[in-house]
Amino acid sequence: MAFIEVDEHLYPVVTIRIKGSPTPEQYQEHLSFLGNLLETRFEPLVLLFDLSQAQPSADDIKQSSRNWMEKNGSLVERKVQEVIFVHQSPTINRLMSHLFTHKPFPVPNHFSANIDEAYIWVSQQHWRRA
Repeated sequence: MAFIEVDEHLYPVVTIRIKGSPTPEQYQEHLSFLGNLLETRFEPLVLLFDLSQAQPSADDIKQSSRNWMEKNGSLVERKVQEVIFVHQSPTINRLMSHLFTHKPFPVPNHFSANIDEAYIWVSQQHWRRA
């Protein structure tokens, strides 16, 4: 069963777990929630996308994501401090990193092989800024 789960227990780090291949409706609901989250919070957020159990997305979902970013890119730039993507495949992580060098993501980003590594990386980033 596919789902998208949002975990705010380490706020301002917001973990978004995607399992399986969500339906277009589930993905639209997620994008609406994310937009509302960014509009209603005052402090900068760190978004951690746990894609370790996600399946490849359909083309219409990829297009929805691109459209959402085009529409909300300035909101993301203002409200998101960092984005971390977790995927167990080093090949996928390298590919995504390579893609972002050609079309940069609007905020700093990092790729991790597992969720524990991602949380450690986040804590080190905040420690360096203190």
